[in-house]
Amino acid sequence: MASIITLDQQEFGALMFLFGIREIPGFPELQVPASGEEAEAAARSLIEKGYVAEGEEEPSISMELVAMLRVLREQDGGFALVKRDREKVLQHLAFYFSGEMILQLEASQEGEGYQMMILPYIPLAIGSLAGQIREFKNKETRVLLEAGIDETDLEKELGIDQTLVEQMWIMIGWDQLGDEKECFFSLWEMEDRQILFQVSGERVKVTEPDKADLVNACTRWMTKVHGQSMREKGIA
Repeated sequence: MASIITLDQQEFGALMFLFGIREIPGFPELQVPASGEEAEAAARSLIEKGYVAEGEEEPSISMELVAMLRVLREQDGGFALVKRDREKVLQHLAFYFSGEMILQLEASQEGEGYQMMILPYIPLAIGSLAGQIREFKNKETRVLLEAGIDETDLEKELGIDQTLVEQMWIMIGWDQLGDEKECFFSLWEMEDRQILFQVSGERVKVTEPDKADLVNACTRWMTKVHGQSMREKGIA
């Protein structure tokens, strides 16, 4: 069973500073602590949690936490997703890929910070993402529209009443190695169906996907970036 490490925003910021991490894609709110006092408080908290041990010359960070932070610093790409209703964010997590290493980072829904864990195999990342979506409402896939982003009024063309959208997923992938640098998906959940918007370059494809096509649309990016990162680092 993979270990889970939990950090609050200040602790994360202090560790980012130590590891030279300027930003974390998918989590723009994570940044270096604003003051020395905050950094000192974060350091004390990390020691109390056992993630950092005090030494005679300098503190030492647990090897498991070091491995996770290295993935964040050296990641070649990833996939982040946010699920929200009309009032608040319901889920927020991301996957990062560096060689054979896969890191899952998730914001706690109780407002208690962020949880990180290493996933040893890509199928576990795919299963984790599918488990986040949980409910699949379309029995078969139906293509609704394929067009240029600026060619049509999507809402008018599709006849969608946005007041019927109960929840919405925003999913963004980034790739530092391949020709296609990023992807964007938006999944609208209504009472009886799900509608997926897939943006590629200047084109958008709108479908009502079944379970397999919905999961594959998201995980295709994850498996591509993971494979590229392994080859880049001479693992595959």
